[in-house]
Amino acid sequence: MNVSIAAVCAAAVLCVCCLICGCTDSGEGTEITLVVMTAEPTPAPDIADVDEGWNIWREGSVSIGRLGEFQSYKPNKNGEYFRNLRVEVKATGPLTLLFLMPDELVNFKNKMMTNAGDYYPVARYDDVTSGTYTRVGDDDLTIALLNEENRPVTATVNIWYHD
Repeated sequence: MNVSIAAVCAAAVLCVCCLICGCTDSGEGTEITLVVMTAEPTPAPDIADVDEGWNIWREGSVSIGRLGEFQSYKPNKNGEYFRNLRVEVKATGPLTLLFLMPDELVNFKNKMMTNAGDYYPVARYDDVTSGTYTRVGDDDLTIALLNEENRPVTATVNIWYHD
């Protein structure tokens, strides 16, 4: 007897569920619409576009001699290079700003000293006299400022990193 009461109860529950869910046609044309709402995540702002979180690594001026002379920087913390750098330059004449991986900085210096070999910058900005340049990525970065003019250039160079 207990089995038949349990079976009748289970069948009744199943029928009620089918009727509520619309599995059977009641003839009334009632429609049930299911609306699922999901919240889209708010994307984090690109660190290149915000001023928060940038730490000063170097502030100062540098004089760079004539054509082919350069100044290089190896921004790091405890020997670990940074992957996100921002450089502000204010110069008395045009310079070329290069973001280079450490191995490419060695190749760049070799090219400038011996005029042999090639180097491949991660980013290159020509004719820089003033401005702020940001490089965010997955590569360890160094910086070089190259004078391609026939007169010396003095530049104020500020470098920030982002952890």
